[in-house]
Amino acid sequence: MSSKESLRQIFDDNDDWPADDMTLEKNYEDLQYHQEEFDTNKSFAYTIVTPDNTKCIGCLYIYPFKYGVYDSQVYYWFIDEVNGDLSSPFQIFIKDWIPEVFKLKNIVYPGRSISHGEFKNLAKQLKDKSEN
Repeated sequence: MSSKESLRQIFDDNDDWPADDMTLEKNYEDLQYHQEEFDTNKSFAYTIVTPDNTKCIGCLYIYPFKYGVYDSQVYYWFIDEVNGDLSSPFQIFIKDWIPEVFKLKNIVYPGRSISHGEFKNLAKQLKDKSEN
C-alpha cells in the first residue's frame, strides 16, 4: 500500500488497484485467484522478493493475448522503494527469461512498450475483427 499511487499505473492509466481500503483479506483473495489461474495454466503470476526472501518487492504477471498479434501480455511492478534500481535490469532479464521458459516470442508490455491507450485500442480493433 506504500506504493499504491505508482501501482495504479501498471494495468491501466489511473487504475483503481489497489483500492485505498484494500485489506489483507482482499489481498489474500487476489492471491488465491492468481493461484487458481496458475494451477489451470490460464496465466502466471510471480512474487518478486528480496534475495533473503524476507520481503515482497514486486510482482510479474503473464497473460495470454486473445486476439493474435501477440502471444502474451506482461505486466510487472516494484514497490517505490526499489523501482528505480530494479525496473530496468528486470526488464532486460524477463525479455530473455520469458521466451526461454515459456517459449513465447511476441510479447507486449502494456504501459511500457506500448501505451495503455494504444494497447486498449488495438485489443478492441482485433476483438471486433474476430467477432465479424
